[in-house]
Amino acid sequence: GTFILLAADVAAMARGTSVGAAHPVVLTGETPKEEDPLAQKMVNDAAARIRAIAELRGRNADWAERAVRESITATAGEALELGIIEVVADSIPELLEKLEGYELPDGRTLHPAGLPVREIYMTLKDRLFSYLADPNLVYILLMLGLYGLIYEVFSPGIGLGLVMGGISLLLALLGLQVLPINLVGIGLILFGVLLMVLDAFTPTNGILTTGGVVSLIIGSFSLFDIQSPVIGLSWVTVVATVGTLTLILVFIISKGLLAQRQPARPLTSMAGLTGVAKGDLAPEGWVLVRGEYWRARCEGEPAKEGDEIVVLRKEGRRLIVRRHWRGH
Repeated sequence: GTFILLAADVAAMARGTSVGAAHPVVLTGETPKEEDPLAQKMVNDAAARIRAIAELRGRNADWAERAVRESITATAGEALELGIIEVVADSIPELLEKLEGYELPDGRTLHPAGLPVREIYMTLKDRLFSYLADPNLVYILLMLGLYGLIYEVFSPGIGLGLVMGGISLLLALLGLQVLPINLVGIGLILFGVLLMVLDAFTPTNGILTTGGVVSLIIGSFSLFDIQSPVIGLSWVTVVATVGTLTLILVFIISKGLLAQRQPARPLTSMAGLTGVAKGDLAPEGWVLVRGEYWRARCEGEPAKEGDEIVVLRKEGRRLIVRRHWRGH
């Protein structure tokens, strides 16, 4: 803010405000030690830049440099006396009134009286980016996206999981471009998701799911390369998000695959049963038979979503079906 104020053609402040404390800090809010060469480089560069700006505008360059090196501040009245600003005004109308006839150092004269005042607000894109600069929100969107896509894998057809998961994942990727991230953290999160998916197809009694959750948690805490706890990812967000979504996903998948993990039934118990195609069978897809979802392959004419099918036989965990014609 001090840099912007000193760079303006006309510097103004309102009573009750202050300016200064322009010592450089890093993104995380922390400052390197003074003996650190990086800290000295940052301070020297900022001090030289603000002095050049102040000299260009004919303002107090010594005070400007001290504001960077010593973090000194000044009230509105003090800033006016020190030659840091030109005007003290408590409102925009008062500011415009005091600037009427004001002559700039380059010879131009201001006549703002009677001119319309237009306020410029943040655009929708700017507001979106400001929200996505929060690592907690980006993390929640990332988890919702990944879990939504996992749910879609086990759900026949294209539904809520793909829509919500896809949108959440894209927004999360947008936020990850703004924030400093650790590639190892992303790798651990993706690996944890992979383990949870594999556990749905292999009889490990939850070992892969447990490993997946552990990998998710470790990856979550190492995802963002931000050391400050003020703006970093909260552990409460990690535990609540991973725990809640994992419980929901395990419940849904276990219910959806419970029937297919039952002991094999005799062929006569399935052959001849009718059901409904829950997606286009061209030739493979999902069918619903007696309230249970099955992966199926259609023989003969492909069946479309909603068509009635009849079971011909069962091969492993897959049903062989054909389109059922009424009257046959």
